[in-house]
Amino acid sequence: MSRFRVGVVLALVATGAIALLPTASSQASQQRRPWTHRLVSVKGELVDHWTYNDPTPCGAVGDGTVTLKFQLVKPRLVTLVIDRAKNGEPNNTLGSWIVGIPGPTGGIRDTPALPASGTITWVDNTTQRPPEPGNGDCTPTDKTGCGTAPVARASKMTIAGYNRRYLYADFSGMGRPRRGECGHSQVEIFDQANLVGGPREGQLLIRMPSAATVKRRRTLTVVGTSHKRSTFADCGSGATCTDDVTRRVTVVFKHL
Repeated sequence: MSRFRVGVVLALVATGAIALLPTASSQASQQRRPWTHRLVSVKGELVDHWTYNDPTPCGAVGDGTVTLKFQLVKPRLVTLVIDRAKNGEPNNTLGSWIVGIPGPTGGIRDTPALPASGTITWVDNTTQRPPEPGNGDCTPTDKTGCGTAPVARASKMTIAGYNRRYLYADFSGMGRPRRGECGHSQVEIFDQANLVGGPREGQLLIRMPSAATVKRRRTLTVVGTSHKRSTFADCGSGATCTDDVTRRVTVVFKHL
């Protein structure tokens, strides 16, 4: 090519009339990073309104609450698509939503559990029944664990595909007061299925719109809720108790 033609080509590139083709390395980079969305925020809450009734002398009677609030620590790039090869729950039906990241050997794998922060608040409004006549005063109820505390530093949350219709949310890091006692809530973990409801493993299901809607919408907000009330005839020492548990998780994705 003559110097004149080279000069013309360079001038056209400089003015934007000709776009440079992507290099092989940039194409490979794009293939290794097939992100579709940014997981902008996740906010969740579990509230257990409990009651307790111990009919024995000095037994506790009354109510209280446990309130867990948590959120995603840092946004994360993800691939939000229906993976037709992934088995969906609960019956291994073919195809499921996936909140994914690139796998080590290509393809997409589930995003691992993500760091979460938050607080737990314990409230105990119980009082004590009178002591048995002639036995002196009752030992005061230990409520030194009541109040608000941060969740454990190692707390994690999971947002993942459940099947073609739902994502699911889960949280690890709830537990009991680190010091002292407070109340008679039966709920100790976010996915305690016999108390919180949801599928057999206790996750909170989040209904998804159609794949076409997800692809078209600039900002996608999806919400999952559950509610379950449980009554127990014997919670120890002949006491009866109830747990009324509500969960809610709001997830926001932004299309890239």
